[in-house]
Amino acid sequence: MAFYRFARTIDDIADSAALTSETKVTTLRAFAGALTSDAAVDNTLAPASELGRMLRKRGLGTDYGLDLVHAFEWDATRSRHASWNELMDYCTLSAVPVGRFLVDLHGGPQAAYSASDSLCCALQVINHLQDCGEDYRTLSRVYLPQEWMRVEGASYEMLSERHLTPGLRRVLDRCLMSVRALLQEAAPLVVQLASFRLAMEASVICCMAQMLTRRLALRDPLAERIVLGPRAQAWCVVRGLAAAVWQRAVLRRAWSVSTSI
Repeated sequence: MAFYRFARTIDDIADSAALTSETKVTTLRAFAGALTSDAAVDNTLAPASELGRMLRKRGLGTDYGLDLVHAFEWDATRSRHASWNELMDYCTLSAVPVGRFLVDLHGGPQAAYSASDSLCCALQVINHLQDCGEDYRTLSRVYLPQEWMRVEGASYEMLSERHLTPGLRRVLDRCLMSVRALLQEAAPLVVQLASFRLAMEASVICCMAQMLTRRLALRDPLAERIVLGPRAQAWCVVRGLAAAVWQRAVLRRAWSVSTSI
């Protein structure tokens, strides 16, 4: 919860329409300072101070939080992404630290980082695609790769329309193809995590991500908000939990056989 409060607070700063870019950066850097310092701070910076104390108490580094600050500084100063690789660089700061924090908090192992990174990047892109119209209209922010926009004959102004143009549809489909590849890379996470509870949660999240990816491929995020309703969420919970139990049971059997030979 300390991590969430910190992330939510600095995200709101970066997304504020009332603050200038300069003010956002100055404020975000103040949060970074409070995160790494033991000194007393005012209530405004309390989420950073609270997270810093928690990380030190748990023997965890502050890089998780500092990377998020850098990501939101990026949001405050840059509203476009030249390529898919640049978008992944952004996700490495904005999403990857969240997954690694949870992996470390629940006992690792570091071998799970790669799959966790892929899952977090996929979730971040899915969120960008869900909000692509709103992000452009309210913040003039576009996460779709400029390179793909240019190749597919799409313009930023098209994001203010009520429906996807054919060009924008092709850009989203290219993003979704890459998301599917990331989710495939994330598949081993369920059996890699030390914590069974976290593995079950990761399995459910993977199911939700896969379902959202399918819906985004079939529906129009400019025409409607594409989310999972209660029934779809319940299905993902049941399927995800069953998959986690089955996958880890198979792994244990395989390990038992290999050690008995």
